Amino acid sequence: MVIPAPIRRRLGIEQGTRLAVLVDEGAVVLVPREAIERRLHAIFKGVPSSMVHELREERMKEATAEADTV
Repeated sequence: MVIPAPIRRRLGIEQGTRLAVLVDEGAVVLVPREAIERRLHAIFKGVPSSMVHELREERMKEATAEADTV
């Protein structure tokens, strides 16, 4: 697949640039992975900790509460 040079320059796509391939209403959409990563970081920048960390803490509290009732 060849992406025309003006479009590559406009999007900053160079040899080796990783693209995500999306299908949207019957169209194939190529998006630089860095653009997706930047958008996701912007969306989740206000999240204070990772979901895994939160879930671990929650499970530890539940386990402690259960142990106290036994």
